Amino acid sequence: MSPPPAPELLALQEAVAGRYAVERELGRGGMGIVFLARDIALDRLVAIKLLPPALATSTDRRARFLREARTAARLSHPNIVPIHSVEESDGLVFFVMGYIAGETLGGRIRRLGRLPAAEVSAVMREVAWALAYAHRQGVVHRDVKPENILLEREGGRAMVTDFGIAHVAGDAADTPAGQVVGTARAVSPEQAAGEPVDGRSDLYSLGVTAFLAATGQWPFEGESAAAVLAQHLTQPPPPVLGLRPDLPAPLAHAIERCLAKSPADRFASGEELAASLGATLPVLAATPAPVARAARELHELGTDMGGYGSVLLLVIMSEVVLQYFPSSGWGAIGDAFLSLYRIGIGIGMVSLAGMRKVTAFRAIRDAIQRGYGFEDIRAALLGTNEEREPVTPRAKVAAATGWLAVFATATLAWLWTGKVGDNWNGVIQVIADLAIVFIPLSAGRWAAARLTAPSDRH
Repeated sequence: MSPPPAPELLALQEAVAGRYAVERELGRGGMGIVFLARDIALDRLVAIKLLPPALATSTDRRARFLREARTAARLSHPNIVPIHSVEESDGLVFFVMGYIAGETLGGRIRRLGRLPAAEVSAVMREVAWALAYAHRQGVVHRDVKPENILLEREGGRAMVTDFGIAHVAGDAADTPAGQVVGTARAVSPEQAAGEPVDGRSDLYSLGVTAFLAATGQWPFEGESAAAVLAQHLTQPPPPVLGLRPDLPAPLAHAIERCLAKSPADRFASGEELAASLGATLPVLAATPAPVARAARELHELGTDMGGYGSVLLLVIMSEVVLQYFPSSGWGAIGDAFLSLYRIGIGIGMVSLAGMRKVTAFRAIRDAIQRGYGFEDIRAALLGTNEEREPVTPRAKVAAATGWLAVFATATLAWLWTGKVGDNWNGVIQVIADLAIVFIPLSAGRWAAARLTAPSDRH
């Protein structure tokens, strides 16, 4: 017998009824309970983070929770979990954010141990991009750690979440001077000392996170949080290559530079760190799966349109000719049935084209809903073109000429079967018509693929 639903789940279900269908609890921490839900209007999965009702009565906790939502909501980046809305209803305080199907970086490390160098580099680089963007918006995360980095199951994209203790430039409600915030194992020396921080503090925490992912252990351990904070302030971290000799030296040096005690000795920005990793390391080069799917569907759409369009043009041409050379008597009746049959083929081509477009647009919509943009899809399309064999301009002209010749031949053959076929068995004429249809269908797809291929100017 399954346990009864948690009271928080029941209360949230009642508060969002008609808008979201709350399915189950995903996890809970000190400042929130996260539930999986479905957005009924948009038919998509979302995550809803609820401030526990027991904490919602605290003005400070409530303000901090709302501040987290509003801080994250002002950030729009493919590597930051998006916030859709923040609400207060029936005494409940919650916000709705994108649902990332996957696991935290911390969960992956616990499951697999130290990670491959290319994966460490990819995660470090993507988080650096996200932090660089946040820093440009005046937001310092202050709690970068493995549990606050989500890894998408499909594509492996790293996404930063939980801006609960972020510092926002110009925010009067920030942490008082001298107060230490953050997770002891991952805070920077300036955080440990209760000093003001900037974006380089987040890069230190990212270095701690990468150290754990690469070596399987934290750079500093202690019997208490105070002991760990003291090590951040005074002790150098163990050499990365001493714990992981097979790690590429540039990656090890990037991690160690992030872990420098003085902010001035670290990378100046997330962009500089990402550029350093991209210039010297074999980062995972695979295009994220949603973007790759959208690019593939768009590429195949163009090829298929060439085939479907050729058949549709064949139907139109044959109908025009039949109007100028009509038959009489029983032949006219046969032409009428043949015309209806061939128009049906044309409608079939239009339907197939429509289905292909719907499939392509769904793939694009899925990529956009996951936080990618049209520029990402365009880059993937260009990457696909780079992998295709270049075609010379002369070969493209030859492809167009070849298509015209094949199309003209198929048109004459269709017209011939339309006239001579009156003397054939009906089944034989249908088979002949379908066989001829495949000629422009195949030629159109072949020509479209050649004409849309990258040009070889040599």
